[in-house]
Amino acid sequence: MRFFSVPTLIIAVLFSAIAVIPFLPAAHRKSNQFALETKLSSTLPGNVQVYYDDGQGFRETASTRISLAKSTSPLVYRLNIPAGKYKQFRFDVVDNAAIVTIESVNLVDKQGHVVREVPLTDIQALNQIQSRNVRDGRLEIVPTADASDPQLLIKFEPQLKLRIPWALPSILYGHRLCLEYVS
Repeated sequence: MRFFSVPTLIIAVLFSAIAVIPFLPAAHRKSNQFALETKLSSTLPGNVQVYYDDGQGFRETASTRISLAKSTSPLVYRLNIPAGKYKQFRFDVVDNAAIVTIESVNLVDKQGHVVREVPLTDIQALNQIQSRNVRDGRLEIVPTADASDPQLLIKFEPQLKLRIPWALPSILYGHRLCLEYVS
């Protein structure tokens, strides 16, 4: 009776891989697993950036930034967010004094499925915002005249958890992502 037979070794290797993969840092911090997807227009070009507070406050290393086009009609922007636990997002819709009109803000998974809608009424003015008005299902943001970093705040109460339920199926199949709220 051999203890180390080929089938036994194959089973041991598979079991080890399944047990270890969920604990690998890369399995949990992939920045393209989720995104803050927003549909907005801006009177000037610039940059849009989201900071995700994972308990250590807002910082550049926990943010995503992309270019913003000048447009009278709304365009869709996707800002990648890694799986994790979040208390709040700082949403910098522009980095100048442009007037921005937001039509929607959603959290989406890798495939673009909406996992959480963010009501426009939940978006608060934080810094360098002259006015914030919800009209006809749109949120109009007017920064102060000298604005260089207007900021909005999206709070999650209870804390938001974006997680991959099991790393191996997500790695193998690229789906099965979910959103969980802490009770």
